[in-house]
Formats: sequence, structure tokens, C-alpha cells
Amino acid sequence: LEAVDWNVGDVLGHIDVIKVYSPVEVHDPEVDELVDRILEKCADKGLALDLNARGLIKHYGEVYPSPKILRRAAELGVPIIPGDDSHRPDDVGLNFWASSQIARAAGFEEVRLPDRLGGHRWSLSGKEVIRV
Repeated sequence: LEAVDWNVGDVLGHIDVIKVYSPVEVHDPEVDELVDRILEKCADKGLALDLNARGLIKHYGEVYPSPKILRRAAELGVPIIPGDDSHRPDDVGLNFWASSQIARAAGFEEVRLPDRLGGHRWSLSGKEVIRV
């Protein structure tokens, strides 16, 4: 929560990275409330979330942030920036299309850069990601 107030970046990443280290999904109302407060602050400050596809190849098999968090971010109007978190050249673009479709299912119609980064938008409504 404090990191959002630091105003040192435009994109918040790995908001639920704890799932990398947890053998079970975390179900805790306090954690849900904290995540909601973080998302509300992101919406207020125009901070985007990193939609990270790397999690699709991990043991838990889902993007960061989770579809549940993505749905809430979409409701609040928090923009997303898709990425693949490449660790090797062969990873570039890995699961980019799948993560884009997960975002669309969560309620996102477009990817939008924060205004400070130019505010460019890309549509997620077709069979490909198209700049609008």
C-alpha cells in the first residue's frame, strides 16, 4: 500500500506474487481488503497494473494479478500493461495472447498506457490486439 504513495513509477507489478511461494490459494478477507485499497489508490493516482503472463507457466498456472484482482481493477478503471516477464529470448511474447484474453474476460476492453507514458490505447476486442 505504501509503495503506491511513493510516486516512483507508473506501473505496479506482482501485486499477488505471494502465490509463487504458497502451496495453497490465499483466502483472507484482510488480504482482499488490502488489495482493494491498493487498487483504489492505483485508480486515484492513474497507476497501471502489470498484467504479467509469466505465471501461466508456473505451478499455479495463472497471470499476475489473478483474474479476481483483474476484475476488480477493471471495475475501478485501473489500466493494465501486459507483459511476458521474459527471462530468456525464447520467452519474449510467451502467453501474451492468452493473458490478453484473460484481461478481456475480466472486463478490460483495451490496454491503456498511463497518461504520463503517452496514454496510448490498444483494443482487446478482436482476434488481435489493435492500436486505437
